[in-house]
Amino acid sequence: MPQEDYVHRHLSDSEEYERLRKIEVLLDPRTRGFLQKLGLKKGMSFMEAGAGGGSLLAWLSESVGPEGKVLAVDIDSRFIKGIHRPNLQVLEDDLTQMDLGSERFDFIHERYVLNHIPDYQGVVGKMRKALKPGGWILLEDVVSSAGRFETKDPGKLKAFLAVPKARKVLFASKGLDSDFGRLLPGLLRGQGFKQVGEETFAPVDRGGQGQAEIMRLSTLGLWDQYLSTGLVTKADLKTFVEMAADPNQEAVFFSTVSAWGQKPL
Repeated sequence: MPQEDYVHRHLSDSEEYERLRKIEVLLDPRTRGFLQKLGLKKGMSFMEAGAGGGSLLAWLSESVGPEGKVLAVDIDSRFIKGIHRPNLQVLEDDLTQMDLGSERFDFIHERYVLNHIPDYQGVVGKMRKALKPGGWILLEDVVSSAGRFETKDPGKLKAFLAVPKARKVLFASKGLDSDFGRLLPGLLRGQGFKQVGEETFAPVDRGGQGQAEIMRLSTLGLWDQYLSTGLVTKADLKTFVEMAADPNQEAVFFSTVSAWGQKPL
C-alpha cells in the first residue's frame, strides 16, 4: 500500500498520533488478553504488522523476554522509530511489497491495518508463510456500519447514519472495505488456518469516550474526503462531531472483530 493511498495520510503528526493513541487505549487490553490466551510466552518470535503508535511494543518485548524477538513493521515508522528494546527491531517497509520470509514467527498480529490494503489476501498469504508450523495469527479490524443509535431527533439520526455511508463510499473508491472486520474469520479459514475463533467488541460509549472519541477524531480528519462523496453535508458532519463529544449522548459507534487461527503443524 503506497503511503499516498492511506486514507488518513492528510492528518498532521499530532492529529494522527492522538487518533492512534485513542485506539490503543481502547483496544490494547483486549489484544493483550487474546495473545496471552493463545499462548504468547518467553522465547517466542513475534511480528507486529503495522505498529501504529507503538503502544504494544514494550509489552511484547517483555512478554517474549531476552530469548525472544519482536519485529515491528510499519509503512510509516514516525511514531515507533524512537522505541528501543534489545529484542525489538523496527522496520519501515510496505507489507504489500516486502518479503516476510518463511517459518520465522510464532505469532503475527495486525490491528486496523488490513482494511487499508486492497491486496489483503496476498498479505495474509505472506503472513501464513512467515509463521512457523503451529504458529498463531491474530487479526483485528473494524466494522464501521455496526453503529447503533436511538434518538427522536431526525437531524441527529440523519448525521449518525450518513457518516458511515460516506466512509463506506470513500473506502470503496480506494478498493477498500470499511466493514473489513466481518471478513476476518472467513479469510483465515480460506487461507488454511485451523482452530479459527472470533469475538466482536461493540460497546455503548458516551460522547468523548472510547469509540465515540475515535470517531470524532476520524471524522474531523476525513471531513473533506467525506464531503467529496456527496453523501454528507457540512451540517451532518458538524452534528456528528458534536454528538461524539457530548457526554449526554450514547451509542455504539462501530465494532471491532478479533479473529485468530493456527497454522497447521
